[in-house]
Amino acid sequence: MNKCEQIGAQELLSMLSDAELMSVKDTVTKSMISTCSSAEAIDACLKCSQSAMQLLRRKKIRRDILMQYLAKKSVPISPGADKHNSFNMDLRRTIIILMALACVINVIGVIHCHLNYPYNSTLSAYRISYSIIFPILLALTGFLLIEQLIITDGTVAPLNRFRTIYAFVAAIVLFSFGIGASVLASRWYDSSPQDAYHHSAVIASVVAFVGMTVYFAEALARHRKSRII
Repeated sequence: MNKCEQIGAQELLSMLSDAELMSVKDTVTKSMISTCSSAEAIDACLKCSQSAMQLLRRKKIRRDILMQYLAKKSVPISPGADKHNSFNMDLRRTIIILMALACVINVIGVIHCHLNYPYNSTLSAYRISYSIIFPILLALTGFLLIEQLIITDGTVAPLNRFRTIYAFVAAIVLFSFGIGASVLASRWYDSSPQDAYHHSAVIASVVAFVGMTVYFAEALARHRKSRII
């Protein structure tokens, strides 16, 4: 932060209660720095914050405090600010819902894979891809969802860009698998000995295409989010 930002952040932090200030300090410093006064806590927050925006994103920096600070500085507030913040929160909520939905779809894929695992030796590529793709996507998506909910805000750059790329890659992988499963299903159509494999491949392709749609929607939502950050 530059000198001007440090002064503004110091004034803003001084408007917090002692409990709120200590909570912000513990979050920013990861509880690695102990302080005995409000001045020391504010100084620790300033030293451990990479930017003013990073500090403003803390939950304890509430909207009413920001409004009081802006009013104190006689800064005019745009009427569209509330709409922008509301849209921002709605988009973040949509992204989280899509990630959770992707996890559910991956769980369905994992369960179906193990319940309808084809043991035909000629289907090694299908078997390997089916038994690997969904567990990996479930593990990665679940980890990113938990991290975003508990540890970090995954909708801010550059984390958002990384997750956007991941969502696009996951969509492409599921699309490729879905096409392959559809081709196998078409080969087994009206083949009595392969009826079980036909139904399994059809379900696998449907799950893959639904998952692809969800990941693609998440990638688009994240891309839109990155344009307004």
